[in-house]
Amino acid sequence: MQNSTPIQCAVAQSDSAPPGIPILPSITSIIKPTAPHSPGLPRWIPERAFTLAAGTETRTLTFHMNLRDAQDALADTSVAPSTALLKAKVLASVLRARELREYVDRELRGYAEDEPVPAYRHLSIDSVGTFVNPPHFTPVENHPVPTSDLPDELKVWAETYVCTDSIGMIEQLIRIADEHMIWMPWPHENVAFIPETDIGGYGFRCTHASRCFSTEKLQGILDNVRNRVLDIVLDLAERFPEQQETEQQLSSLPSAQVQTIVNNHIHGNFATIAAGNAVQQSVVNVEQSNIESLVLALKNLGVPNSDCKELRAAIEEDSREASTKGKVSPSVRRWFGNLAAKAAEKSVEAGVVAALPHIVDAVSKFLA
Repeated sequence: MQNSTPIQCAVAQSDSAPPGIPILPSITSIIKPTAPHSPGLPRWIPERAFTLAAGTETRTLTFHMNLRDAQDALADTSVAPSTALLKAKVLASVLRARELREYVDRELRGYAEDEPVPAYRHLSIDSVGTFVNPPHFTPVENHPVPTSDLPDELKVWAETYVCTDSIGMIEQLIRIADEHMIWMPWPHENVAFIPETDIGGYGFRCTHASRCFSTEKLQGILDNVRNRVLDIVLDLAERFPEQQETEQQLSSLPSAQVQTIVNNHIHGNFATIAAGNAVQQSVVNVEQSNIESLVLALKNLGVPNSDCKELRAAIEEDSREASTKGKVSPSVRRWFGNLAAKAAEKSVEAGVVAALPHIVDAVSKFLA
């Protein structure tokens, strides 16, 4: 059997957090064993102790590595997702499951600018503003911004928030949010694009605007990540019922079968779409039967907003007919034909022409 020794993790703080938002710790590297095995623990259950420091506060987390403990931590909603993911990170290392380790790492540290962001982190949000019509009326607060009249790129930005924050930061934002809402002011240069807005038959001008959404959407990210990793652990336990107790057993599991289970839950229901040029690249995940993720992907591929609306209408109309489920219906075929015709006539941007194979792939994955 393998002797177990606790290991300690280094903690680094980032100075990139927004003003007023407490900086959270993040695990960056394993340093070295720091203490002998705890008395009373069976030798075949390795113990790992992680010391987390945030300012003057220090927490020590002790992990006993087997599938049951990982399952318990992930299923227990009283355990913070960031804590449960630390256990999953150690489990991934024991399993030699590189993709699971990398996925958990990204969720714990946040997504870098050049990394694909999963569809569940693309949030549908609202934009509201303060509108004035001096000197006749008092300002109208928190009135919806008419996003339909904005340029396409700004419209997507006003209606969508791509959350790249770490799981720990998301947990903190949920705790400190005022009245369970997140507010993000618009830059003044973006406010300038908001046209005069009709309110009660009078024209009003927007002076300030904010993007906003409920913390329930952030909680949805935490739940999605927790459930995704929990499903991996449950599938492993079901597939290898006699080999889940010791680290030695876990490390000897067939890597190909472990990788298949991991891929099914991390990548199985998604298609990654990449498009762009040398200057800018956009990567979006398309989730099966998730119309919002499809529309977002198409917009990022340069498909005009009007065409996205037409495809949405075609899909929603076809969804009422059971015979079209999972198939490319006549309505969707017509949509592809119209888009191809526009590309041939050069009535859409050149980038759409180059992205046509990716557009077909995105729609196919949605319908799969």
